[in-house]
Amino acid sequence: MNKQIDWEKRALKAEKKLIELKKKKKNLELSKFATLNLDEFKKFLDPANDAGLASIKTETGSPRYLPSRKDGSSILKINYLVHDLLSAKILLNPKLDTDEKQRARMSMDKQQIIKFLTKFESADSSE
Repeated sequence: MNKQIDWEKRALKAEKKLIELKKKKKNLELSKFATLNLDEFKKFLDPANDAGLASIKTETGSPRYLPSRKDGSSILKINYLVHDLLSAKILLNPKLDTDEKQRARMSMDKQQIIKFLTKFESADSSE
């Protein structure tokens, strides 16, 4: 009787693991929205486009989000971009007229981003 229960537990564990692996694979897929709008994103991310991210410069005049490497290629500083987008969104909201309200909104928005991105990480393996 105990052997049958052990086998049933193992079968349930294996089935759960399979479901988690399928979920993980699905969560690692690229955004369909990004795929459908790739041309628009390309304009925005292209370092040669003066109207895109390359147009935003630091105080020294270097690109804030698309700096160039020594080999001439550019990189995207996504962390700066996300933080600055959140900050701008908050500053442009007239209802958030105090530092306290702005900090609270920033905290909530960051938590929502973390929650959203976390769902795309692998599921915890429970062994």
